[in-house]
Amino acid sequence: IYLIKGGRIVKDIELRGHTDTVMQVAWNPANEHVVATASRDKSIRIWDHRDAGKCQQPVQTTAENLNVVWSPDGNTLAASNEEDVVDLFDTRMWKKTLSKTFNYEVNGMGWNTQGSLFHLTTGLGTIDVLNPASLEEVCPPLAAHMGNCLCIQFDPIGRYFATGGSDALCALWDAAEMACVRTFGRPEGSVGSVGFSMGAV
Repeated sequence: IYLIKGGRIVKDIELRGHTDTVMQVAWNPANEHVVATASRDKSIRIWDHRDAGKCQQPVQTTAENLNVVWSPDGNTLAASNEEDVVDLFDTRMWKKTLSKTFNYEVNGMGWNTQGSLFHLTTGLGTIDVLNPASLEEVCPPLAAHMGNCLCIQFDPIGRYFATGGSDALCALWDAAEMACVRTFGRPEGSVGSVGFSMGAV
């Protein structure tokens, strides 16, 4: 974990405990000190960076994990694995509340800022918009990219979200209208990660 101090990036601590590749890191939006990591070692780990890099909560899963994301209130953690299964965990009891297998490649995941919709980016190039209580579709899939739709991120105030794809494009979407408003090319190759700064939009 790195800190930004006086315009410089300074290494703070290193989190150790996973026994295989860490695929994703996600900060809890309701607690700036807590972070989740998803690993191919079939575990998710929850850390508080103030506690000397000690794991606060290990969560065992049934397959190699690829993605992890928190709900806006921090009460739910979603994880997806290489078998295209999405699991939802209640973080107040660390109990699995829902599990669903999808018949397509699941890539990125994200809640809207109100926590009322859950989004999956897929190997079909689409964004699937789901009810987070059931993981059932609430509207037809959104055609997003010509290749795999790899990742998704909502801006801090919820006006926009961005997606990245294997077609070397980053797309900016109006979150209310569910419409693409702009694309940005990346000639070097696939867009595997997108993000917003906290003061952006």
